[in-house]
Amino acid sequence: MSQNGALPRRRQRRHNLGMVTLWLLGSGGVFALWPRGRDLARAALRTRMADAPRETIERQDELPSSERVRQLRSRIASLRAQMVKQRREIDALTKELITEELRCASQASEEGEEKQILNRLFRSLGVLVHTAWKNGDPVSFVYNQTGTAIRVAGETAASGELIRDVLPNAPTLLSYAPGLYAHASRLDRHLPQILSVLDGYLPMVEPHLDVLIERFDDIEPHLEFCLEHADVVVPHLNEIVEYLDDILFFARERVLWTRLEPLLPQLVVRLPALGPHLPNLRRHAKLVLPYLPLLAHHADRLAPFLPISQHADALVHYLGWALQVPGLHRFLYLPGVGRALSYLAVRLPFSGAVREKSDMQHLHRSCQLHLDGC
Repeated sequence: MSQNGALPRRRQRRHNLGMVTLWLLGSGGVFALWPRGRDLARAALRTRMADAPRETIERQDELPSSERVRQLRSRIASLRAQMVKQRREIDALTKELITEELRCASQASEEGEEKQILNRLFRSLGVLVHTAWKNGDPVSFVYNQTGTAIRVAGETAASGELIRDVLPNAPTLLSYAPGLYAHASRLDRHLPQILSVLDGYLPMVEPHLDVLIERFDDIEPHLEFCLEHADVVVPHLNEIVEYLDDILFFARERVLWTRLEPLLPQLVVRLPALGPHLPNLRRHAKLVLPYLPLLAHHADRLAPFLPISQHADALVHYLGWALQVPGLHRFLYLPGVGRALSYLAVRLPFSGAVREKSDMQHLHRSCQLHLDGC
């Protein structure tokens, strides 16, 4: 009897053990298929994989100083080898460029080339005469500019930058020499940054150099930013020169420009799409200026719709309150909002009287804020 009773108990235990095993396997499969489970498993795997680089970094920090010195020297040698290779490639391309330019010059009329150079010189001379006359003391102006030019030439020659960066570009620079001479004392403080990008970017800047020299008084406050972000600014000089007056208009708003400055590299890249909006925004500047730093974050979504800037005053009048509520501007992230605003912009009733009233209200608020600040 005891043996017959013990046999069912063993079978029952084996059955229970099998059921528990099946339940564990099923739970594991569900956990693996459940998205949360997969995320936890991937996180654990990433944690394990991240430990290896950390251990490598710790071991690298524990390397003897002599080993670290050897690694640094090896890296410097590798970079120098790359520089030599790039310099050889630049020399080869320069020779090819000169050959092609000579071939084109032989095909083009020499009179047209001479006329173009003379136009550059006369335009630069006009800048020089205007700057000297505006200075009020031409003799002192010439003395200061000449002293600065001689000193800069000596320092450049002593540092080796004259042969490396200036002389290869001398034919281009000589045709703009009078205009550059007129701003020598003000260019002096920016010279290290200019020389660092001169050889690489002058061919791209040269078509606009006469305009930049003529407008140097307006551009000079922003020259440091342009040189620091030359890789972004120079490729978009066509758009910058085209909309220069509108850009400088907004740049004169100190508070606005300070808030936009962190976004400027991204906005410059988008200037081909944003440029057509600048004259319209300038026309509605009294109403639009307070909202520009916020709208700049949504430039990609709003730029394709020109009616938004053409009727910006109407949109601000009816919907500006939404941009003043913290966080509510995020509705601009929704798909189709730009198209909807463009549709509304041309249909919102906004008469001249309403526009004048809005301008007066904005002017009153600005004066009140100014008085509160004082």
